[in-house]
Amino acid sequence: MDTAIWIVVGVVVVLILLAVALMLMRRQQEARRSKAHHIRETATEKASELRKREAVAAEADARARQVQAEADAKAAEARRLGEDARSHQGVASETREEVERKLAEADRLDPDVRPRGKTRDGENALRDNSLRDNAPHGRHEPPAGV
Repeated sequence: MDTAIWIVVGVVVVLILLAVALMLMRRQQEARRSKAHHIRETATEKASELRKREAVAAEADARARQVQAEADAKAAEARRLGEDARSHQGVASETREEVERKLAEADRLDPDVRPRGKTRDGENALRDNSLRDNAPHGRHEPPAGV
């Protein structure tokens, strides 16, 4: 009977070892499930944060495109205004030349105006702006801005 007891004890020990092994495997599986669940929760939270960041990035990109479009419009307006300014300068230059021609013709026709560089006394001198502006006769400067 000793052998039968040892066989029973051996079988019981093997069963206990199997039970302990199964229990350890289940605990390990549960720990892995718990860890996987935790990782999924963290990933879900990060995915939510990611969607928020993507929305902010898309909004910033849209704003940047809007500002760039406004800048392009301003640049086009600046080019147009520059062209207008050059056109006005050209017209002003032509008008100035016309005014100067008319003033030269008036000076040529006016008997009270001496040739440029000569005074009534016959001295050589250039007439400055103050003489021109204060003189009752003679050449006058065109109005400012023309």
